[in-house]
Amino acid sequence: MVTSTETLDAPTAIRDAQPLAGEALRAAKKRFPPRPYEDDWSATSQSYDEVVARLNRPPLRAASENTHFYRRRGATLILRWLLGQPGDTWQQRWNASPAASSTGTQWNKLNADWVGYDAANANGILNTGLFALVCADVLRPSLHWQLTRTSTNLRAIITRHRDPEGFARLQELVGPEAWSSHLGILAKNVLVKLVIAKGGGLTDINVGDAIEYMEAHRAQRATSGGQSLFYSWLKDLGHLPPDAPVSLRLLHRTSGQVSVEQLVDRYRPQSKPIRDLLVEYLKERQPTMDYTSLED
Repeated sequence: MVTSTETLDAPTAIRDAQPLAGEALRAAKKRFPPRPYEDDWSATSQSYDEVVARLNRPPLRAASENTHFYRRRGATLILRWLLGQPGDTWQQRWNASPAASSTGTQWNKLNADWVGYDAANANGILNTGLFALVCADVLRPSLHWQLTRTSTNLRAIITRHRDPEGFARLQELVGPEAWSSHLGILAKNVLVKLVIAKGGGLTDINVGDAIEYMEAHRAQRATSGGQSLFYSWLKDLGHLPPDAPVSLRLLHRTSGQVSVEQLVDRYRPQSKPIRDLLVEYLKERQPTMDYTSLED
């Protein structure tokens, strides 16, 4: 028998129920982990001379001799600076440097002081040098770092020289109008950031990577629209698993399909026997009900 102290005032219980918003995101993160940030791969393990030699050859060598000179100058200055940081690869040295723990905005302000370069246009030369090292996949700034800094030139060269077949196929799939639209440009920016941060090509980007980007974007309190279109484009490429979320846009606000225990516990029942009874009853009904009816 239920005593008077165990009775449930339904309107009060519903009003005081714990929200399940974000459960869908938590479930998706558990189901689809992102790729880890690496610090050792072929390009970042090359010697100083090997990296410089690659920068001197197409496709990394700029067509303009003036542009090539400044990219090479900035890149060699950064490499020499990184040689003074602990680590065996360029990425490990970058991670140990103050640049990695800063933001892209701070890099723009402090790079000349860090590197110890005081030329008239030191900031611009070091930025174009970093541009070259990122394009060569020698360095991979994190998503958080990249979200504070955007380069149109970087997007153009990454789509042209890092997985060009993948980007060409995606452009064909989405069509010229969507590809060149404002939202399309934002989507390309996201895909470029993911390729830079995690390496590989477009079909290496997984659901967890996409979720990680969306969370980093929200953490920066960025307001630019169209940030979920890139995920639709990844689905168009056809490499995501069949059970991948339909959309990432509202995962952090919705509950998704949670367990019977979670549905009951959000009301914070004080009596464990009654809580267990409700769980048992709903589990008996569950096979004959759709999820919306079960939740109601």
